[in-house]
Amino acid sequence: MEFKDLEKSIFSFACDLACEITKQILEERDEEIKETRDTKRYRMKRLARTSIKTVYGDVEYRRRSYIDRDFNKEVYLLDDEMNIEKEGLYSTNMVELITEACTKVSFGEAADQICSLSGLNIGKTSCWNIFQKVGRKITEKEKELSVNRNNVNQDGRIVKNLFEETDGVWLSHQLKNKKKGRKMEVKLYTIYEGWKAETNELVNKTYVGGNCTGKQIKKKADAMINSIYNIDEIEHRILNGDGAAWIDDNADDMIIYQLDRFHVCKYITRYIAEKKIRDLIFKALRKKDIDRMLEVIEAYKNSYEGTDDKKAEDAEILYRYLSNHKNNILSYKERGIELKEPDGDVVYKNMGVQENQNCTLITMRMKNRRMRWSEVGADNMVKVLCWYKNKMLNQLIEESGITIEIDKSNIEERILSAAEVMRGIGKGDKYADLLNVSVPIISSGASPLTKALRNLITG
Repeated sequence: MEFKDLEKSIFSFACDLACEITKQILEERDEEIKETRDTKRYRMKRLARTSIKTVYGDVEYRRRSYIDRDFNKEVYLLDDEMNIEKEGLYSTNMVELITEACTKVSFGEAADQICSLSGLNIGKTSCWNIFQKVGRKITEKEKELSVNRNNVNQDGRIVKNLFEETDGVWLSHQLKNKKKGRKMEVKLYTIYEGWKAETNELVNKTYVGGNCTGKQIKKKADAMINSIYNIDEIEHRILNGDGAAWIDDNADDMIIYQLDRFHVCKYITRYIAEKKIRDLIFKALRKKDIDRMLEVIEAYKNSYEGTDDKKAEDAEILYRYLSNHKNNILSYKERGIELKEPDGDVVYKNMGVQENQNCTLITMRMKNRRMRWSEVGADNMVKVLCWYKNKMLNQLIEESGITIEIDKSNIEERILSAAEVMRGIGKGDKYADLLNVSVPIISSGASPLTKALRNLITG
């Protein structure tokens, strides 16, 4: 036998053992609940077989249901105690594992990875369903945050200056009939407190994104900021953008809006063909002489009107772009706005990180490979990517109690007779035989190692 085969055999054995251990612990606890329950309130009704998909495989086990006399409804006391909400579930750990895998690779590849790295057999469609439900939970949470965005978070982080950058990424659009539609723009908002002096990393970086309008992304960003920071303590909020109309609309009186310098330089290079003219424009920009910049561009445009319509049109596009953002071309530093120096190893630098954030967060996962996205699918993917990078995703999954129903075709139920209810589960019952299966590693024995392992598993 080669080591590869040995490794697979041991892994498979360990997963099977883990499933059997989990099964026995759950069924033993269900037995204890049966003996200690309030018999006046809970009347035993039936014994049902169910399953839960875990990181080490599909665990099939049995637990009893009871009639809650106080509320006249059927309940599963084991499920209530263990926070298992429905029949046939993926565990919280499994949902987290699947969601994280889907943020890195396609749903099909994620399913293959899960199958190869766990004892679970899961398909592409199941991964997609789980991911969409997580996305919907984020939407619900965003709505909760939005409701409170105008209420000051007195317990929030205190910072004097906050940097914000935003941009859009264009994706291929898939219509409901699976045909390719016009491209759609998803939006990404990056919030941070500065740069680490030694590593140049962004400090306390937070993302907000989605397939939404400019006003919606601004509301989401404000809500996220309010959930993290005490907004009363913020003296300056500086927004860096490329001049898109939806970004301009977001620049209110509380925000210092500046045009992203990378896009200014890109526009100048794209629309001015002569290097000498470009040099004159850049020289005026370095001197912070915006009027001179516009004069040079206008003169260049006029010189080609009637002789070279293409150059004149290009110059007109550049002139209109810069003149519309005349008051925002210079950075906050160039305008003489002084920021209070941050504490610790945080420093302030020139802004312009959004292009890199777009690439690492959205482009690498959602573009290329002929990928097309529905409007809802793109929205959910961007949201999950943001919350994953914010390290908020697992907490959301745990707090929300996200559970995914699976195929119940193999779930068996058995209604207990009145006699069986009175005497419990009798000898020779096929279900009782399963309950009596012993797993040596968790059974109470004399071995110190066995006892230690049992205490570790059962807490």
